[in-house]
Amino acid sequence: LDMSRLGRVMGTANIPGEHVDTLAFHGATSTHVVVQAGGGQFFRVDILTQDGAAALPSADILAALEEVQRLASSSINSSSSSKDSGDGSSYSASGGGIGVLTSMPRTDWFHARQHLLSLSPDNGESLAQIDSALLMVALDENKTDDLTERCRAGLHGIDASTRSDRWWDKMQLLVDGHGRLGMHFEHSPSDGICWNRWLGEVWHAMGEMETPAKWVYGHVPEATGSSASLACVTRIGFDFDDAVRADIARADKLLKEDLADSVDTLATTFEGFGKTEIKALGYSPDAFVQMSYQLAYARMHGGLSAATYEACSTAGAFHGRTETIRSCSSESLAMVNACLDDRATQAEVSYEAPRLSCC
Repeated sequence: LDMSRLGRVMGTANIPGEHVDTLAFHGATSTHVVVQAGGGQFFRVDILTQDGAAALPSADILAALEEVQRLASSSINSSSSSKDSGDGSSYSASGGGIGVLTSMPRTDWFHARQHLLSLSPDNGESLAQIDSALLMVALDENKTDDLTERCRAGLHGIDASTRSDRWWDKMQLLVDGHGRLGMHFEHSPSDGICWNRWLGEVWHAMGEMETPAKWVYGHVPEATGSSASLACVTRIGFDFDDAVRADIARADKLLKEDLADSVDTLATTFEGFGKTEIKALGYSPDAFVQMSYQLAYARMHGGLSAATYEACSTAGAFHGRTETIRSCSSESLAMVNACLDDRATQAEVSYEAPRLSCC
């Protein structure tokens, strides 16, 4: 498989343009992450040695993240000029919700970014710190145990604070108040096959399920002795004017009304059976699920077919990325009609139609 895009997962930024965006790659030189916390505040945290050859001690990185939480909390508590968001949250005076601007239509975000750059050289330096980070990290305060609400927080944010603590132009790690993790991947430079590989190694490392010697891509050693230094925390700030504040308010309104309030999300788990049982029937688990979508949609909408998009990998070809599978077909319609037809025999429903659709 072509994994050339694996090296673009981290350290890449999608820079908005007036007519076309530009990808900026910093993975080879970046040694830091940028943490968002407290409803719009930004902090640079160094996690690698200056030469990038080793990771700083995990205890130092943990101490740095705890310092970020302390600084973000104290800034909120001491701020007398924070702006009420209208839904129970507030924008931090020090960060101000700049992150939500990345959710705007790309041309609008380009103009808002250009205005930010024109206000102050410091804004340009702050954006450069963000663009060049290995990844963004959001420290959310919400501690809900509701699976749907956690998914909504990851998909689009659940209040002004979480909508503000997002940076849609880069890969971002989301951490809630209970330490549960989510990921945002910016799709322009890479695809799911690379993300899954990256996530797989992280997952195994977290669970100590693999030793470093078994990792195909190796690992970054932890700095020791004189090469180790405290993970430095640096606040990243922005200079504002009324136009920036108006852009932030408009961006948050669009994100809340056009996405958060317009998308129905329900997360659940199904434990009735799994891929083992489906394979025992002679069917592809993926095809089985796709046909389930078709049947469920038809039952909900009077027999109508569901125009369905399913991504597939073309990484078997040089620089291959993804292509589209259209699982709605004449065969899938035949299966759905057989399932909905009270006169159909069990054999027609359970054998002929599904086998046609699942081949």
